[in-house]
Amino acid sequence: MGIAYQLGLKVNLSTSFTAIAPSPVSYDPFNPSSLYSEMDIELGGIFSLDADRDSELIFISLDQAKKLFSRDNEVTALAISLNENSDVGAVKKRIENIISNNFVVKDIYEQNEAEYNLIKSEKIAIYLIILLVMIIASFTLVGSVIMLIIEKRDSMSSLRILGLNAKDIRSIFIWQGLFISIIGAVLGIIIGLGISLAQQKWGFVPIDGASLLIDTYPVKVKLLDTIIVVLSVVSITFAISWITNKIMIKN
Repeated sequence: MGIAYQLGLKVNLSTSFTAIAPSPVSYDPFNPSSLYSEMDIELGGIFSLDADRDSELIFISLDQAKKLFSRDNEVTALAISLNENSDVGAVKKRIENIISNNFVVKDIYEQNEAEYNLIKSEKIAIYLIILLVMIIASFTLVGSVIMLIIEKRDSMSSLRILGLNAKDIRSIFIWQGLFISIIGAVLGIIIGLGISLAQQKWGFVPIDGASLLIDTYPVKVKLLDTIIVVLSVVSITFAISWITNKIMIKN
């Protein structure tokens, strides 16, 4: 779309444009036009991917490309599309074993390494932000545990008379704090997974912008990410509950 806008091309009109490419043949000093080759190409359509590619890419047929670049019996790259459940790494390794070392085989992640590294960095940053939010929110557990210990002060005296020491009493309140946090974690995970799975299947949250390949926010639920979040919640609440109980029971 970017190139079409710059050249003033419109798909609803019978429009053609001239493509120019460097010529690989020997330069003739008496014929400056031998430096390049040109071809008139009929405009078939206008596409939009993103701002960068819209200003760089023009798609033409393979026969036109061979003629324009004077490469009748060769191609510079070959793209292979795999099925959804294919093992990309295994396929890449098999291709590398078949062809010679003169070819470079890259999967989609290696071709767009900068973009995927940025996505991974954003994912880690978002996780750290959520972790900080969980730590701050867990301080509400401190108040709940303190109020519970104050309310059960008389019961703790009875437990001491029955033979329980401070460690045993502390474990009771630690488990109580974990129970409270686990209930909240289970409810949060159910709600979060429900919304994520619904977005993954139906895509009810749209993306504003007509120039993108997708019109809804992409979501993919991964088991490992879910486990990491659950372990993070349990670890933080256990640490805060243990520290709070240790200080309060001691006092």
